[in-house]
Amino acid sequence: MASLDDLRARAARLVMVRMGSALPPKRTATDELTSIQALCQRYPIGGVLLFNARGSQIADTLHAVHDAAPKPLLVASDIEHGVGQQVDGATSFPRALACGRAGTRSVQILARITALEAEACGIHWAFAPVADLRNEPRNPIIATRAFGETPRIVAPHVHTYVATAQSHGLATTAKHAPGHGRTTTDSHADQPVVEADAEALTDDAWPFRAAIQAGTTSLMTAHVSYPTLDPSGAPATASTAILQGLLRDRWGFEGVIVSDSLLMDGIDAPGARAATLLNAGVDMLLDPPDARAVIEGIAEAVAKGDISEERLNAAVARVHRLMAWVHEHRDAGLRPNAALQDMVGRPLHQQAAISIARKATFGRGPAITELSRQKDTVVVRCTAHPAESDDDSTLRQALSEAWPQAAYVACPAEASLSQTAAVAARIHQAEQVVAVLTLEPAAWHDFQFPQAHRAVFDALRAHPRALVMAAGSPHVLHAFPDAWSVGATHSDGAAAQQALVQRLMQWVGHAEAEAADPPAHP
Repeated sequence: MASLDDLRARAARLVMVRMGSALPPKRTATDELTSIQALCQRYPIGGVLLFNARGSQIADTLHAVHDAAPKPLLVASDIEHGVGQQVDGATSFPRALACGRAGTRSVQILARITALEAEACGIHWAFAPVADLRNEPRNPIIATRAFGETPRIVAPHVHTYVATAQSHGLATTAKHAPGHGRTTTDSHADQPVVEADAEALTDDAWPFRAAIQAGTTSLMTAHVSYPTLDPSGAPATASTAILQGLLRDRWGFEGVIVSDSLLMDGIDAPGARAATLLNAGVDMLLDPPDARAVIEGIAEAVAKGDISEERLNAAVARVHRLMAWVHEHRDAGLRPNAALQDMVGRPLHQQAAISIARKATFGRGPAITELSRQKDTVVVRCTAHPAESDDDSTLRQALSEAWPQAAYVACPAEASLSQTAAVAARIHQAEQVVAVLTLEPAAWHDFQFPQAHRAVFDALRAHPRALVMAAGSPHVLHAFPDAWSVGATHSDGAAAQQALVQRLMQWVGHAEAEAADPPAHP
């Protein structure tokens, strides 16, 4: 039997720790450099999971991490809609649902630009694409993160993303296997149960199998229970029947199986629990609340014989093969590529994101030909989560430049009853209203608008000229079956906001052209 120190060193290769956070209290990746360096000096961890990084600091910060690490390590990040999701100054694309609506070419552009900017920043491993289906409108955590609703739509886009990103040196992760789309609760807050039958779960599997066919380097597990697949009720992350029996044996996947975040309440992973996950088939343990406890727990479990050395070694070998893959596919190996620094957030990339968002934005109803610049118009943006409330600078700026006559009113998630009553009053006063309803999936948040927004929604329903735009999940439009006009951007963020204003100007222009040059009648 190997020494405990040797077992700790091998166990550490299977742990990826968080570096930075966008959750309160917010911390940049650089803020956590000292603590990461200290951990690296004690344990040869397998990698870091990057959040909330500053573009001006990212290269120096990651060089410092690599310098401190006794062994090579991977840098991963949740960059589903571009590197700008985690690195300021980089390109942020619309959500996957918008890219899926915009078509295959748009998914290729998303994957290629994400890969180029990731290499420049030193990110090796994207925890993307989401391979789940958007087949449950009440799902609070997938929604616009999915490319679409059916395997016929989603599987080709997943294949395209994986093939394109990996051809440009970015390792990919199809998530959340075997499918998170049918849940009605957030696995960040609880352990969901999917009661679907075998036929339905086979449909959910097709995008993951498309990712495997395209050569994805990893699959991420779901902290979700599937009684049809494992009657014990164990979540997929802890299920031998699912990880070994389904992903390995039936799907034929040979790459790295990485857990979803172990900070989530859908899974409980102190040291002893982490050993259980490794035995079930997880190779990389992501984002544990206590990395030291996980490493020590795995080492002790191997020493006691609860985990075989063979299983430990197999997981380490898969992680090392992934590191070797990155070395093989990148000129700078595991380091940030200085030669590509000018690629990050370049105007051409930003314009590509806006172009995709514009293709995904649609409108339906009289507004497409009757929206008028001459009418007293108010644009109201309602947000469901506090984190989204101050994210409207692009929309404000674009409107002030393109449609200065239109009034802009924000109705944030934290608005009081008196504030929403004032917004409702302004809606009633206006001759014409454009409502932008932002409902995006967010961890540990309810997937609905606050009750205080009811007065605003009632005012919109009562208005004879209200164009209701879903800037996020389009299922919010079901609340406005009799609206004058409806539409969707399928996403929020700077690119989608810019694209929305461009579409509004197109519709206003069309209406003005119709008024100036009416069609001939027979």
